[in-house]
Amino acid sequence: MPCRCEGYDDAGSDELQRELDRTTQSLCFLCGQIEGAGSWNLFGNSRIEAWWKHHLANDTKRVKHAVSQMLEQHNGTISANNIAIVLIREAEKVHPVSEWHKEWFQALADQGKTQFDADRAKAQQLKTSIADKLSTEEIEFNQH
Repeated sequence: MPCRCEGYDDAGSDELQRELDRTTQSLCFLCGQIEGAGSWNLFGNSRIEAWWKHHLANDTKRVKHAVSQMLEQHNGTISANNIAIVLIREAEKVHPVSEWHKEWFQALADQGKTQFDADRAKAQQLKTSIADKLSTEEIEFNQH
């Protein structure tokens, strides 16, 4: 007999959604532990591993967006470490966060900050390059 979610026959959709979220968070935590230990080969469950890859891709997209928003909100002055701290604290308000996930948050914050700084430097370089090609009169004209 396959496993089933018992005791929710009369539950409303809100309760079922909460239970699904709790189960997803638990599975995510466990998969993070497995990933951190490099132990996928011990389980051989392609269904769970496929779920993990899909879930991780969605989480990565969501977290990268959150990192970008924080960088924009702070005009790039917030450090990657502080971004990771905020992300981890917010996640821990909802569920336990594996050590692998903490490192993952930090890596995404590092990548986001590096990309933000590189993009900002490139934009400044382009702005300077354009300004170097304009005369004083053209620059003054463009500022009005």
